[in-house]
Amino acid sequence: VPYLQLPGLKIKRNKSLQMLLMTTERRTSLRPKLKSPVISIGSPSLFSYPLVILSASSGFKPLGQKSIGRLRMYLSAGGLLFANMAEGSKGQGFDRSFRRLAAKLFPRQPLRRLSSKHTLFKSFYITRRYGGRVINRPYVEGVSRDDRAMIVYSMNDHCGAWSRDSFGNWLYPVVPGGASQREHAFRFGINLLM
Repeated sequence: VPYLQLPGLKIKRNKSLQMLLMTTERRTSLRPKLKSPVISIGSPSLFSYPLVILSASSGFKPLGQKSIGRLRMYLSAGGLLFANMAEGSKGQGFDRSFRRLAAKLFPRQPLRRLSSKHTLFKSFYITRRYGGRVINRPYVEGVSRDDRAMIVYSMNDHCGAWSRDSFGNWLYPVVPGGASQREHAFRFGINLLM
C-alpha cells in the first residue's frame, strides 16, 4: 500500500501504515507487503495498487486536468483513495484542499457521511466506531459507487493512532478515548485494507 505524493505536499505519518500492515498480518489471513512506497499520480505503478493513502496536515495546490483524469480513472477502475487529515480543522488547509480535489474528481458525487451499514464497516470487523488519534468528526466521509468506496476521508487522524516509534512506543496520544479509541482505529484500518 503506497502513500500518494502530491506536488509540494509533505506526507505526514509516513511510518504509520507499516504498523497497520503488521497488525493486519497478525489478525487476518492477508499477507501484505510491509513496505509502503511513495508514488505520484503519474507513476506507472499506480494501477498496481488497490489502495493508496494521502496523509497530510497542510493544504495543497489544485491538480491539473491530466492528473485529475488519471486519478479519476484509477478510482473508477477499482482503486481506493484513503485521505487522512493529520492535523487541522474543518474548512482549513488540508480539509479545504482535499474537498476541492474530491469535487473535481466526482462533481456529481459529493463527499458524504458513510452510513454505518456501508461495506467498509463490516468487511472484517463489524464496527460502528471509527477511532482515530482525535475525534474531530464522529464519522468518516466518502464517495461510493454501488456500495464500493472510491474515496474515504477521515478528519480524525487514523494514521496518527497507528503510529509507533522504532522502540514500539506510541508516537501520539489518542484523545479522548485512549486505548479503546486506538483499537477502533486499527479495526477501521483493517476493514479499509480488506
